[in-house]
Amino acid sequence: MCGITGIYSTRGAVSPGLISAMTDAIIHRGPDDGGFFCDGPIAIGNRRLAIIDLSPGGHQPMAFTEGDMWMVYNGEVYNFIELRAELRAKGYQFNTQSDTEVVLKAFHAWGTDAFTRLRGMYAVAIWDKRTQTLTLARDPFGIKPLYIAQCGDDIVFGSELKSLRLHPEFPKELNASALSFYLSHMYVPEPHSIYAKVERLPQGHWMKLGPNGRTTGKFYNPEPPAAASKRSYGETVEELVHVMEESVKAHLVADVPVGVFLSGGVDSSIVVAMMRRAGVDNIKTFTIGFEGAFASYDERQYANIIAKHFQTDHQEIVVQPSIVSLLEDRLIQKFDEPFANPAALIADVLSEFTRSKVTVALSGVGADEFFAGYPRYQGMLIMDQFRRVPGWMIEAAQKALSAMPKSPDRRNWIERARRLFNATNVPASSRYEALTRFTGDLQVNSLMNPDIAQRVDGTSVLPGITTSDGHLLEQLLQLDRETYLPGDLLTYTDRASMTHSLEVRTPFCDIVVDKFARTVPANYKIRRNELKFILKDGFKTIVPPEVMFRPKKGFSVPIGEWLLGPLKPMLHDLLSIENLNKQYYIEPKRAREILTAFEAGEHQYAFLLWAILIFLLWDSRINSIS
Repeated sequence: MCGITGIYSTRGAVSPGLISAMTDAIIHRGPDDGGFFCDGPIAIGNRRLAIIDLSPGGHQPMAFTEGDMWMVYNGEVYNFIELRAELRAKGYQFNTQSDTEVVLKAFHAWGTDAFTRLRGMYAVAIWDKRTQTLTLARDPFGIKPLYIAQCGDDIVFGSELKSLRLHPEFPKELNASALSFYLSHMYVPEPHSIYAKVERLPQGHWMKLGPNGRTTGKFYNPEPPAAASKRSYGETVEELVHVMEESVKAHLVADVPVGVFLSGGVDSSIVVAMMRRAGVDNIKTFTIGFEGAFASYDERQYANIIAKHFQTDHQEIVVQPSIVSLLEDRLIQKFDEPFANPAALIADVLSEFTRSKVTVALSGVGADEFFAGYPRYQGMLIMDQFRRVPGWMIEAAQKALSAMPKSPDRRNWIERARRLFNATNVPASSRYEALTRFTGDLQVNSLMNPDIAQRVDGTSVLPGITTSDGHLLEQLLQLDRETYLPGDLLTYTDRASMTHSLEVRTPFCDIVVDKFARTVPANYKIRRNELKFILKDGFKTIVPPEVMFRPKKGFSVPIGEWLLGPLKPMLHDLLSIENLNKQYYIEPKRAREILTAFEAGEHQYAFLLWAILIFLLWDSRINSIS
């Protein structure tokens, strides 16, 4: 695991001083080693966190034997031993035990087809001196980040925006559509960034930069939703357990200690169970407990059930955090873009604690997007059936719900029903976006400076959804795997862990698991209103049932209480007329109206104010001074 950065210039030689500074900016991602390489129009840099082959032989940038190809690489490839054997059979020789050397020589042997053979998480940059071509690539699920910016005559790339912003011509114009989506969803969707001229290389894609310009290609093309599998339910469960055991075992390859985040939920419990089945004797599990404002979200009792059942070396950290210090020190300073999912705060604290004991941790992230773990999937399936309900009945329900009191809790049954009925008569893509918004029916563009709002692209940033082919659920899962998973969950997993030099691996985000999950019929994933049914039912004899079948709780923090309590002084300072008039993006009068309404009892605005607060902090602490 590492961090990478680089420059491809059309104006001539690149400054060694610039690439050195860009590399040093991400030293937290790789404190064990670092280096950079310059060659005419190219400069690439790397910071290394040694995980596989701890010797100096894994130093990057790494050169091919003849020195005609150089690479920097962030991530892990779990099938590197098999690939190395295949390459040896083709005549390649190896000087290290690292997966880095295997990736480099695989590209030399197969070109971009090499990426179709890699099983793992990665962002890679390879410079071919023979063709004067730079190739960038990113793993199939976007586990590892890779930003790309056009800075004058240079194309600059890297694992984090903090490296790119060091370029003297970094383009700071904001992406109006990304800002609009952020205000309503609390994250910036892939492949966009908060900046108009900065993008993220899409998951499962490569990009070539060279004398012939820029070309891109998609190397990960999973099969479309298949017809119902011919396997019986029992056979499907048997294969599920085998696939998960094999995936977890593959994700254990390392030359350093490996642990696991244990939340006490279904997904992390399955990872622990599969570690035990894979033969790990001393499983180190890590859990965070809460006191104070977070106390109602403490799930240590369930984590302890799993730890005791599988006899793990279980360690807990109990925190009574100050939300003000968490916000300033962790969420704002460590994220390069506005990011408002409060779960990132907890991931940061847990990662810091875990890193004091191990260098690698497994996580259950991704299970919901592969096996249908969110209530909104049920909502979409229900709304699809509403097409058969007479219009007058829909209108009556909408009218009744509009008269009911509003709540800041998106899990409140009235709020869920309101979102369902209000989104009934709109296209499927817009319907799903409505279900995932934190702002209800409010048009967030009205909160933006009119000059910014008029630049918002009227089309949805989410891929299209149809309801005519019988695969609605699989389309929803794929949509979340392309947007919410990489843009939100994997983003905060990467930033929160790598800021503490901890590598987090996600066995559910795996090409073998993905291939299998696509063959599992929808009625195995959701059955009798039970989400992730096959996961829970399939592992009920392996994992204690009191954990497997307890209601999904999620992490819903008291945003409204924070804004009315410890964050109130900060909120009033940032949303003062004086401060709002100093910035360009948020429309002052409308923001003040929302604040006044919230403090008068309209608590449905809590998440919107939270998103505005994060954005204004980011703009003043990061964007305006970079």
